[in-house]
Amino acid sequence: MSFLIPQALRGGGGIVASKLPKALQEILKDKKKRQKLVIYINPPYAEAGNSSTEKKTGNHKALVAKGNKTSERYNEVLGRANNELFTQFFIRIYTEMSGCILGAFSTLKYVNSQNFIKFRETFKAQFLGGFITPADTFDNVKGKFPIGFLMWDTCKKQKFESIEVKVFDRENRFFGK
Repeated sequence: MSFLIPQALRGGGGIVASKLPKALQEILKDKKKRQKLVIYINPPYAEAGNSSTEKKTGNHKALVAKGNKTSERYNEVLGRANNELFTQFFIRIYTEMSGCILGAFSTLKYVNSQNFIKFRETFKAQFLGGFITPADTFDNVKGKFPIGFLMWDTCKKQKFESIEVKVFDRENRFFGK
């Protein structure tokens, strides 16, 4: 996996060798400036294995979420959620850039799936709000599942038991909560 989030911001280290612009590195070093940083991502939904691969009806994406430094570093924290590439993005942002706002389009597995219990034990950002819409309203998405855009404040640690979001249909009409 090659995304450009610095490895530091832990152990009092500061920024290590990074491809990030110097101005962004300075924001990441400063706790107060980092609180104003909003990271907006649409991470990949690739998964190392899922129910369709287990039933032999789908294709396994070998090593898509395994065999990388992030997977190895956060294996204990992520548990089974380590099969999902997007949770590796989330956990790096949460642990290595703590104090920023995270806004992400993603599946909702990390909020309600049994496979993400270990992930939720660590990811305790305060929920700020969001919405849900059908996945197939996005280009190049064929599945029939909900996609959420959820906002989290990584500065405020709070275990969430439930969240409430607005739900929209294919025509962008409010459907409910």
